[in-house]
Amino acid sequence: PIGLIWDSTNYSCGYDAFFTVLYNIWIRAPGEWSAHLRSTSNLMTQLSALLAEVSQELLTFENARDNVRRMMHAVNPQQFPYGVLGTSIDKLVGALFHVNRTHARGQRKCNTC
Repeated sequence: PIGLIWDSTNYSCGYDAFFTVLYNIWIRAPGEWSAHLRSTSNLMTQLSALLAEVSQELLTFENARDNVRRMMHAVNPQQFPYGVLGTSIDKLVGALFHVNRTHARGQRKCNTC
């Protein structure tokens, strides 16, 4: 599978891990997955377009990662820093898939109470 080259100056581990998995899912059915991704958030719409450019060899995967990273850093530099601090993958995924509507709800229930 295609993967990313780690940015050792601005730690990119979280981005590399998630984007590599996402790309290798997306590439199996780009049209279908692009539609799904575009329906989730503006960031995923941007990422979907960048993945298409990567697959057509118009853009390197690292440049696509860095473009999304710049957008995320501009919105929240504390959660998406540059340098050796790294980014929490749960914050990354949460921000990318952020939507303003509820898709599912959960409720815990004790069967012995």
